[in-house]
Amino acid sequence: MRSIGFFKDEGGNIAITAALTLLGVVSMLGGAVDYTSAMRVRSQFNSYADAAVLSAVGTSARSLTAEQAKQQTERMFRDSLPTDLAPSLGTAAAVVTDNGGERSITLNYSANYTTFFMGIAGVNQLNIGGSVTGRGSTPLYTDFYLLLDNSPSMGLGATQTDMDTLKASPAACAFGCHVLSDSNDTYRIARSLGVNLRVDVVRTATQSLMDTAASMQVVPGQYRMALYTFGATARNERLTELFATSSNLTAAKAAAGGIELMAMETWGTKGYATTNFDEKLTGLNGKIGPPGDGRTADKPQKLVYLVSDGVADWNSMACSGPLATGTDVDTGANFPRCFEPMRQHLCDNLKQRGIKIAVLHTAYLPMPGEGAYDAFVAPMADRISTSMQACASEGLYFQVQPTQGIAEAMQALFIKAAGKVSLTR
Repeated sequence: MRSIGFFKDEGGNIAITAALTLLGVVSMLGGAVDYTSAMRVRSQFNSYADAAVLSAVGTSARSLTAEQAKQQTERMFRDSLPTDLAPSLGTAAAVVTDNGGERSITLNYSANYTTFFMGIAGVNQLNIGGSVTGRGSTPLYTDFYLLLDNSPSMGLGATQTDMDTLKASPAACAFGCHVLSDSNDTYRIARSLGVNLRVDVVRTATQSLMDTAASMQVVPGQYRMALYTFGATARNERLTELFATSSNLTAAKAAAGGIELMAMETWGTKGYATTNFDEKLTGLNGKIGPPGDGRTADKPQKLVYLVSDGVADWNSMACSGPLATGTDVDTGANFPRCFEPMRQHLCDNLKQRGIKIAVLHTAYLPMPGEGAYDAFVAPMADRISTSMQACASEGLYFQVQPTQGIAEAMQALFIKAAGKVSLTR
């Protein structure tokens, strides 16, 4: 009987040990998930800290006193945080140092990430604070070439509410597809419901950028703008100039009001293959003259500012992503329809000439149940952001989800790109 009792006790010990072991494994794996999420949130905080420091250390802010620069940095950082980040912020304090012709600003902030899994082990929060330092220099002349993706994928609802509204409507689709031959296309439904699309946000944000550029100029004509889209209609999908390079920023703002979603003449025009990055970036490369050092008006720096979701959809057999068959409704001809991340060599061709590239990646949200997303975007989702980040020059990449602030991100990225400013963490 003792031996039986002994084995019963041993079984209990094994059960307890197994339970403790399982708890440890769960805590360890959950801790990795919490840590990864915390680092992603910290990266978001750092992006807004970058923009806040640059707003006060750039050449346009040199008239500020040290105290004014300190207050502006702290105020912009706090005010620019979206509603999902602001509650996590603790303290934010800037230190301003002037030394001769250079100003240095360091923004230190504290923030906490509320854990999910690690709470099992009694760790309810992770500190994700950070520090960003910016240093300003003399003003530089820069030509900006804005390449704005207006292809059908930019017809996605701008926020989750917009997407849900479209899905619940007769459109039953999160995209506002613009088909000229269909009086009941989802684009018209979106307009009738007052739904904002991503392309609408890009339009207004681009107009706002012109005001930002005008306010940041230290000398007249310091910034010149050129605006390009992917084309007005599917049959005429090509690099399309909305505004030629000019220092008239008021006229550039007016031209940006013409940014509109690419329309398909009918359902199936070009087999829906309407995003050819090779044609756009190669064509733009041919329009940009030799870059200068930016120290004089006749030798401006050259910078391409790309706003896109980064998904190519075009006619090509040499495809690194999902391949389908497209059918052109005009001719009845079939062709290989290629879905892939934007090709890296297109960006390398520009950067090898000394042209900088700023990339705002308007990333897809996972949209299970949307046929095109499930079939073509989801299989390569992890490669798209990698490709877009590799395209950007160092420090000039910003990624936002459709439900986040595209306009705020465009502003922050422009401020980064608009001067010779260094950032360290």
